Amino acid sequence: MGDKKKVEKLTKEITTLNEEIERLKKLCKGLKGNDNEMCSKSERKAASTGQHGIKDNVTRKQLREGIEERIDQLKRDVSAKATDLAKEAAK
Repeated sequence: MGDKKKVEKLTKEITTLNEEIERLKKLCKGLKGNDNEMCSKSERKAASTGQHGIKDNVTRKQLREGIEERIDQLKRDVSAKATDLAKEAAK
């Protein structure tokens, strides 16, 4: 068993990333519908976590696609952390 503190830290990071993925999935589900409709300021603000340079005028489709890209990146981060966790636990 590896360093207990490092294992706990990695586990906490994975949990946090998974919670963020679920939050973004719910937000993405709420954006389905009229793809050509412009997003409200509150929708853009809710989706802006981790995204820089969001334009003022975006459609629901553009915002949803941006969120989906962010979800994919978070999934890759979870995978990398899980690999690190497995290596640390195997020590």
